[in-house]
Amino acid sequence: MNRIVEQNELRVAVLLSPSRFIESQDEPYKNIDQQHLYDFANYLGVSLTVIEASSYENLHEMLDKGTVQIASGSALIDQSISDEILYSPPYHRFDHVLVARRNQTNIFNNQNLEDLSMVIPSGSITSHLISDLHISEIKTHEVYTSSPYQLLDLVSSQKADLTIIAKNDYELLKYSFPSTKIISELSDRAPLAWALKEGTDHSLYDQVESFFSSYDFPEQEFYFHQPYLDELNYFDLRAFHSHYELRLPDYLPAFQEVAREQGIDWELLAAMAYQESKWDQDAVSFTGVRGLMMLTSDTADFVAVSNLNDPNESIIGGARYFQKLDAKLPARITGQDRTWFIVAAYNLGFGHLEDARILTQIQGGNPDSWAAVEARLSLLESQEWEGYRKKGYARGSEALNYVTNVQSYYELLKLMSFNKHFANLQY
Repeated sequence: MNRIVEQNELRVAVLLSPSRFIESQDEPYKNIDQQHLYDFANYLGVSLTVIEASSYENLHEMLDKGTVQIASGSALIDQSISDEILYSPPYHRFDHVLVARRNQTNIFNNQNLEDLSMVIPSGSITSHLISDLHISEIKTHEVYTSSPYQLLDLVSSQKADLTIIAKNDYELLKYSFPSTKIISELSDRAPLAWALKEGTDHSLYDQVESFFSSYDFPEQEFYFHQPYLDELNYFDLRAFHSHYELRLPDYLPAFQEVAREQGIDWELLAAMAYQESKWDQDAVSFTGVRGLMMLTSDTADFVAVSNLNDPNESIIGGARYFQKLDAKLPARITGQDRTWFIVAAYNLGFGHLEDARILTQIQGGNPDSWAAVEARLSLLESQEWEGYRKKGYARGSEALNYVTNVQSYYELLKLMSFNKHFANLQY
């Protein structure tokens, strides 16, 4: 502890886990475990240096050599080396799952176990968890990575049959690997704690214990709107994943640049384009409209774009139209309500959206609430309400389906963007 104070520096090593990130206003994603360590450094009154470990072995090596004073990582506690390591009290626990490819149904019944292969992180506690499954005949290969993304990639690409990862990590990463599935859940909950090397001087550990006694460890996790994702079945996810890998890269720079210029989330703009055209610039609707954003000729003139065969102009036109619709809505409508009203108007037309809001108000609902208005979009098709509609008949149920799909694709894009971000941190 004296050395830390003298050098005014606490050095720590961390293993990154996708479920230990949250969205942040200051940066795209913030690692919760690193935030706890920053708070501890502030508690000590020293600066913090964080080193990201590439594997469990690398984490243990840095701690053993004294490169760092504290190590933190997913499911870190390993009782087999507890004589050499001092552990803080656990502040989080992980469930683990056994994952295989989706087409491997009844994998333990239909195959000889000795024909299967499993990959696990070298130096991790995962090997101790395998005993719970009673599958010792399976060939287990330890790999020099702690990344659940890379482990799932090995299974998905058929380089391995099985792996074990934290359940919370899988719940995020499964959308990037739709060909995988959970085939078993492990009963033991693995603890997460800080590790310090055993030594004669316990002053740092004493400070850790004191910090833990008063520090609030919030149970924060990366947030995503599960109900939107539940709208997608396996075939939807598989098709989306294929288009995400093969089509989106051609248009991603344009989506990001135009969205930045127009003040729109690029994932929302891209989600609308996916609903419109599946990111196929040559797509043609049943009404003869074509292009990534499916703009009509009249709309293209309205937003001053001339060549809808150019994907960049189509994206620019779609973003401009989004902003034109935004400008028509009352300022009192905010947040997600405003977003989904705009998306609905993009499909339905602003006049028909206003009809739906008026019908909502007539029925005693809140015309500024998307939840209230979406429940009444079908009234735009009803003869009973024909006299109340200024703009006449409209396919309200189709608009509802449109918004629901965009919500799902938007959430999926945000999640897959995060997964890519996490994967890039691992290389």
